[in-house]
Amino acid sequence: MRSGLCIALSACLSLALVTGAAAAPDPCSLLTPAQVGAAVGTPVGAGVGTSTGHTCTWKATDGGASGVVYATLFLQSGESYEAGRKLATQMGGQAVVPVSGVGDSAYYFVTGSTAGLLARKGGSAFKAAVYGSAPLERKKAMEKALASAVVGKL
Repeated sequence: MRSGLCIALSACLSLALVTGAAAAPDPCSLLTPAQVGAAVGTPVGAGVGTSTGHTCTWKATDGGASGVVYATLFLQSGESYEAGRKLATQMGGQAVVPVSGVGDSAYYFVTGSTAGLLARKGGSAFKAAVYGSAPLERKKAMEKALASAVVGKL
């Protein structure tokens, strides 16, 4: 049952993330490959945006040997952030872990060995996520480093 709830919540969060992000800047312009590489501890290629303009992905150049395969930055509105946070909080348990020192409000959304750091500053918000085999706590530290760099540009 909890697995089904996680899937349903992920789908709702994805919908909430997409809604209202039209006025956001190009996410690939907010972080350089050098900044992303420094945050994740391995060199990455140039950021590649999606056709929707909401997401940028940087792939590790070592093919994942460092424990990092890629990092993403997904932009959204502050309203979408608040709606997603409300849904995530309803899951209870360890799904939502508050984060201090990043923007006006931030939290990790944790599912299994994966986390994403969602943050809001004013009316803008985003999700920074690192994917790969690195331990969860290491991924969370990388995501916080990415988020701290992004917040300064919003």
